[in-house]
Amino acid sequence: MSEKSNGRIFQDDKFVFKDFDNLKIEKIIVVEVPETKSTCLVYIKVKNHNWHRYFLDIGFAVWENWNDETIDEDDSYDYIDKTSEFQLFNKSISKIYCEPIKNHCKVVIELDNDEKLVLQALNPNDYESEVEFIKLEKVFCVFDYWDMTILSGVANFKNKPYFFETNFDEQKDDYNAEYELTELKKEVFIAVQENWEYWLNWLKQNKIQHPNHYAERRKATRFEELQNEYDKEEIERAEKYYQNELILKYFIEHNLKKIKSKGKFEGELNGINTFVQWK
Repeated sequence: MSEKSNGRIFQDDKFVFKDFDNLKIEKIIVVEVPETKSTCLVYIKVKNHNWHRYFLDIGFAVWENWNDETIDEDDSYDYIDKTSEFQLFNKSISKIYCEPIKNHCKVVIELDNDEKLVLQALNPNDYESEVEFIKLEKVFCVFDYWDMTILSGVANFKNKPYFFETNFDEQKDDYNAEYELTELKKEVFIAVQENWEYWLNWLKQNKIQHPNHYAERRKATRFEELQNEYDKEEIERAEKYYQNELILKYFIEHNLKKIKSKGKFEGELNGINTFVQWK
């Protein structure tokens, strides 16, 4: 397909590229240095457009369109098709932008399913840092964290919701970087989402029953005995939260099909604007 060649479109540490908004990805090719696996160039092909390419330089990013219909490969580098590995075919782009981070910058492609494709320096303090191309998946909620480490919650893993948790390693005297993941059935995931909404409402209002306080009383008391102590709507919501917690706990304890993966989290620790890279 022929389109107007713009050459170098951006060369900056901050920009927004809008030409691909709402368009679908056909292919993404990452060019790596074989010895270091550092990403030196990314090619992106979207529907009805030729190849565009982008990369990070010393403290800034470059986005180019040279009207290429094919990619001329250099034998000195590895050309890796990330389309299948990251399940990107036909995914719609919502936004593409570059933003500064410390002494470097990063290029982010946000997809309409809350995933992010990020080209960033491994060490943003170093102008000459090696570069990585990663996919960040959505974290729906965080149940527990300690000392800047997320311990458990629910997040997408290969586009499907999974419960994840890590355990404390007595020998290392620290939490494991590896997480145990359990895929959630639809009805269990719905229960998790309902409870997360309840929790967020509690944080905003601080008027409805705290879920942990109610759960402690509920374990030792029948629901009927608590009804006269609370507002009808309030206790029904608290009871729903309690029952949803039991659903999740039972499912995790009785589902032996689990996988393990290392997780690197980005964004907020509270699960409201949190993403994870599974390795």
